[in-house]
Amino acid sequence: MGTLLGNYYIDGKVFESNYEGMKKDREYSRNLSGREINSDLFSETIEAYSKIPFFEGRYTDTEEYQKYARQYSEIYHIIRRVYNINNMREISSIKKESLNNFYTIRQNLVEKAIDNTYMTEKEKVSSINLSRKVNIPFIYSYTGGYNRFFATMYPVAFLICFICTIRISPLFAGEYSERMDSLIFSSKYGKSKMIWAKIFTGISFTVLICIVFTIVSYLTVMIFLDGMVLILQYNFYFHYQ
Repeated sequence: MGTLLGNYYIDGKVFESNYEGMKKDREYSRNLSGREINSDLFSETIEAYSKIPFFEGRYTDTEEYQKYARQYSEIYHIIRRVYNINNMREISSIKKESLNNFYTIRQNLVEKAIDNTYMTEKEKVSSINLSRKVNIPFIYSYTGGYNRFFATMYPVAFLICFICTIRISPLFAGEYSERMDSLIFSSKYGKSKMIWAKIFTGISFTVLICIVFTIVSYLTVMIFLDGMVLILQYNFYFHYQ
């Protein structure tokens, strides 16, 4: 959650805190949720971005961007990826006919990307056929909380591995360092039940740590990025079941 700390500056002055900016962008994305990703939405986005005047610095620092275009920033990124737009100035050059062919252009890019992978020909054909079965037009939906949650799980996974390495390694290594291995192996269950008991302990500890850290990470991200909406939805669901 470190990205929510600090402020965003314009001309050396604090424009908004990163947390306030996240809430504002979240609200903009939620306003777009449920809308079809089609030429009408693209036209609105292009019109909004065309209002931004020529600016030597960051166009996001302009008043026009904050007032008109910021609410369409997620759609702008979709347009950039599919139409290979290098900068904001080129977005106005996209023709109406090209906007109507968005899904055709996107599918061609998807198939080209699949073809450039190291999959076998059979796997490529299967992947392409699967991509062609996806229902269109797409419906935009806010997924900021889940995107951040999945990104957060990468460092969390490393932390889990580190903790498990520290806590589980003494299960077996301690016996050798304390010279108890010969005594344990000479006992009745030293080579059977005790070994399996330690393996079970290591696995159960790892699973428990994973569950705890995953739940904590999920709740933390959702509380900050989804504003408790998800929790309220679950409460509403279980209340009326």
